[in-house]
Amino acid sequence: MTIMENNNNIDTITRSAIEVDKNGSNSIGSDTTANIPLPEIKRTNKSFQMRALTRKTLSYQKRQMFTNICCITLCPLLMVAIAGILAIVFQNVIDKNNPPIELLLCSNESAQDSNGFYLTDFRNESDSEIPKLPADQVPNSSGKTDFISLVNFFLAPSGDSLFDVIGNQEFCVYVFGHDYPVANPYQPNVPSNDTVFLRKDTTFLPDPKQIWFNLSSVYQLYYLSKTQSLPWFYIQSNIDIGVKQNVTLSISDLYTTKNTPNTQNNNGIIGNTNTNYYARYSSGSGFYFNESTELQPVPYFINSSQYESDEKFDDLLTKDIQKVINELSVIDKAILWKGEEDITNDLYNYTKYYTTTSVIINQMPWGNILLKSINTAIKQWNYTLQIGQDIRLNAASSYPSQGKRRLATQTELSNGFIRTIDNLSSDYNNNVTITPLYRLFPQLKLNAITFPIGTLVGGLLYPFGVSFLLPIFVITLVKEKEDRILVMMKMNGLKSFTYFLSHYIHFYTLHIITSIVFVVTGLFFKMEIFTKTQPGVYILLLFIWGHIEIALAFFFSCFFSKSRTALVVSFLIVLCGIIVSIAITYTSRQSKSEIPNGYNIWPPFAFCNALSEINYQSVSKTEEAYRMSDLIMGNPVLKSFIYMTVEYFVFILLAIYLNIVIPSEFGVNKPWYFIFTDSYYYFRRLDKKNNNNKDDNNNNIGKKSIIELEKGIKDIDEDETKFEDMDVKEERQRVLEDAYDPDSPLIIKRMRKAYPSGKLAVKDVTFAVDRNIIFGLLGPNGAGKTTLISILTGLYKPSSGSASINKYNIRTQMDDVYRSIGVCPQHDILWDDLTVVEHLLFYARLKGIPASDEKLAVQIALQQVRLEPFKNRLTKGLSGGEKRRLSIAISLIGNPVVIFLDEPTTGLDPEVRRLIWNIINESKKGRTIVLTTHSMEEAEVLCNRIGIMAKGTLRCIGPQLRLKEIYGRGFKLMFICKAKNVEMATAYIESLLPPSARKLDAFVTNVSYEFVPEPGLIPRLFTEIEKNKKKYGIDDWGLSQTSLEEVFLRIIGEEDAEAD
Repeated sequence: MTIMENNNNIDTITRSAIEVDKNGSNSIGSDTTANIPLPEIKRTNKSFQMRALTRKTLSYQKRQMFTNICCITLCPLLMVAIAGILAIVFQNVIDKNNPPIELLLCSNESAQDSNGFYLTDFRNESDSEIPKLPADQVPNSSGKTDFISLVNFFLAPSGDSLFDVIGNQEFCVYVFGHDYPVANPYQPNVPSNDTVFLRKDTTFLPDPKQIWFNLSSVYQLYYLSKTQSLPWFYIQSNIDIGVKQNVTLSISDLYTTKNTPNTQNNNGIIGNTNTNYYARYSSGSGFYFNESTELQPVPYFINSSQYESDEKFDDLLTKDIQKVINELSVIDKAILWKGEEDITNDLYNYTKYYTTTSVIINQMPWGNILLKSINTAIKQWNYTLQIGQDIRLNAASSYPSQGKRRLATQTELSNGFIRTIDNLSSDYNNNVTITPLYRLFPQLKLNAITFPIGTLVGGLLYPFGVSFLLPIFVITLVKEKEDRILVMMKMNGLKSFTYFLSHYIHFYTLHIITSIVFVVTGLFFKMEIFTKTQPGVYILLLFIWGHIEIALAFFFSCFFSKSRTALVVSFLIVLCGIIVSIAITYTSRQSKSEIPNGYNIWPPFAFCNALSEINYQSVSKTEEAYRMSDLIMGNPVLKSFIYMTVEYFVFILLAIYLNIVIPSEFGVNKPWYFIFTDSYYYFRRLDKKNNNNKDDNNNNIGKKSIIELEKGIKDIDEDETKFEDMDVKEERQRVLEDAYDPDSPLIIKRMRKAYPSGKLAVKDVTFAVDRNIIFGLLGPNGAGKTTLISILTGLYKPSSGSASINKYNIRTQMDDVYRSIGVCPQHDILWDDLTVVEHLLFYARLKGIPASDEKLAVQIALQQVRLEPFKNRLTKGLSGGEKRRLSIAISLIGNPVVIFLDEPTTGLDPEVRRLIWNIINESKKGRTIVLTTHSMEEAEVLCNRIGIMAKGTLRCIGPQLRLKEIYGRGFKLMFICKAKNVEMATAYIESLLPPSARKLDAFVTNVSYEFVPEPGLIPRLFTEIEKNKKKYGIDDWGLSQTSLEEVFLRIIGEEDAEAD
């Protein structure tokens, strides 16, 4: 005979014995390991969430070496290092083929030839005429040359080009007049006073030793043709400004008359300006300077008052410019490509070229003078100078720059003003002269061909170096969402704000480390963007970009549920964004057009634009590298900063909104219009609260609110509760009448949950669970079990009804509820790279255990689940059973009053299952455990009380024996015999059973019956069948009680098993 007991959990591991408690359910008697007294753990009324997240992050980051090295440090280091190494290699190749020469420009040493002209052949190292100094004797020298050449000229940049090549040689001193002090080597003493009449050139330069209008030096005349200019103006005035006689002279007339500047018959402001002469070379003089060379007195003025409107005058200037440009374009410029020796050997053609171009350029006025009013008595002159520039005219060597023209014009007008002031003596008027003079400071210039290949390559690589943190941020957020870690933390009381704030600090810390590596590497390789740009500029850029990266990470994470997809998509977004940005920036720079504002709407574009602009200007030859003072309105970099700042707040708000409204696998999203409805209901509640009786204190108001919530469903919908049995209805009445044990940790009243779609997931569920009870919540998929537990753990909000856990209301005291519950989800939700102890410490801190007791709490939890030997092992090295025990330990940490276990042994082998059953059974002491499972065996072994749900309704509730009594058929008897003996054996067995017995199965060799025993029937069956089984051909037989699985199947039909 085989006695078929349902409770087949005779434990060979812990030698437990089956016992029957006072409720009639089965329980496991534990061995001595469960009886060790555990110390009491203090628990505060607050949760140490930031400490928990910070310590968890630090522990986690210690084991992310590959990610940290590659993305946080190696990526920015390589991007800058590649650019720096290329720059070094490329420059060394150039220097090897073109050795650099270092010059001290505008030095105090004389570097002039015998005629007083500056020596310029500094490229010839063997030229001993140019003085030199050892490089180590000159402060701030580059150290790339042995000697420093001392020269008397200035090398201007060649233009806004990335090539660092020599531009035009400029003079170190400019003087706008001829009355200046002697100062060698730039302002030599003139031969004698009897030649002062010859000092009337228009070069704006100090006189050479032989004076400009000297017939003895051919080379000097070539320089005169190259440097002199012809100042003339349009002038608009309706007042008397005087007349300046415009008498053309020859060089012989100048020698004969020896005119002084103010002895001519001039009057008024214009007439009292200084008179100088412009030498008009002609083919008749062989393009040389001789006695018959024509001298044009300057400046001269043409009245343009006939042009009544600005538009007409602008048209006149436009025509002048276009005419000059057209004539210059047809001149043969091949002579300009010849070297310095060719100039000496072919001064005729050089002089001819500069004379020809000067004739054309001189058709262009220097500007326009608007004289509105003059009052010499009170020394008041109201006038406007209109002196513009044209990039094409600037390229013409004999047309002065805008600054020179403005200064020269202002000088002559000032001389005219001061000489016409009333009540001044004629001697003073004739002799006073204003002569501006400026000289450039000496400066070192490394005459080397440099090409900032590092900066160009860096413009492509820099954005990658500080942008690839974005995909890392995104997958970190999505991974925790995908692995349900975020949900697990929320079920343990973690607030969303704290979670995102912790990640914000975490991400920004990583960004700071990346930025430091980025900048330090750039400084090490002496990249121009770091060495020339004021640090505040790129630090501000990196500061803003770090916040933008985090805002974008939060934003992108809303759209992904799988980390692999998030990684690929976010990586492509970064990659494509940088490539497109580089292309747009390059195209805009080549076309010299401004990047449209719409380009800055996407934050990565704005960042790349600002970084490119800062990088490019650091090597620009016409503009200085960026300073903080350059960030003014209209500046493109500041514009990008402003766009990024505004976009940061936009994307942060979008991330918050999308996290609330986008559906996720866990939790319930709000409708897209919640920002309007929530505001409306908030103000309604506020208004209602203000209208309450002023005598009610806050506690009374709270009690009223809870009572209203409990009675939110005034009438029970019979269609929703028609499948409830009488025990469920009695349980509702018991709970609503407060007839339960006041110390019950879990009380649920009229709980109801309706989704926005209209589906009712929980229908008026009411019950209470006492301490020391394992309550089994059973039901098929879609029955509402998970929704009910999600409401109790704070993931979902109930539509109506209330619940209390450890006497804390889940609507108003959720922070206290979180510290009173433990949760073990169906699947192990763990970090692979944290140890067992680190997991338990994290959740201990969430539960509010102070730092002084957290290690003790962890030790107790480890002891309860027998994981002490594995406490320092990473969870990815644990077996399935060990991970399950860790999940249970997490639910036990902090000594919670109510524990929710969701299928704690699913997928485990029998030996491990029985070990976990022992752990669960031991853990119920002083607590309430809510167990959901699909294993009827597990429920039968562990649960003292069981509730079965289907389609949101609690169908039945009670101890196991009560359910078996109601839904079972007492006992089940089966026998096995040979086919020929079936009829005889069946007749015999039916004669022993009561008439109400029902035949369940009848096969060829075995038959089974179900029956409700009468008093004394069971012992009689054992006696009779054992005595007569051979007589009636019964080979084997068995007797068992009705199983919980059979009860479950009777309650849950096929329709109930199909989830809605």
